[in-house]
Amino acid sequence: MEDCTADLFFETYGTTLTEEEMRCWRDLRTLLTSYYDKMSLYADPAQVLTDPEWELVRQAAGKFIQAFNGHSSERSE
Repeated sequence: MEDCTADLFFETYGTTLTEEEMRCWRDLRTLLTSYYDKMSLYADPAQVLTDPEWELVRQAAGKFIQAFNGHSSERSE
């Protein structure tokens, strides 16, 4: 992927993730990378939004967020 935001997020916060958050992160990153590698350089946003594979990426992102909500007390500050 050309956008390094996901990598920067992981470099910054990766050591603070719980096991569940890490699992969800890996799933999201794998799906996002796979989707990016398959799409054209100038993908039509309307097609992306209706693409079933993009929905899988969105679901993985939702699970990653849910992992934070369910395990926030495990993280030490």
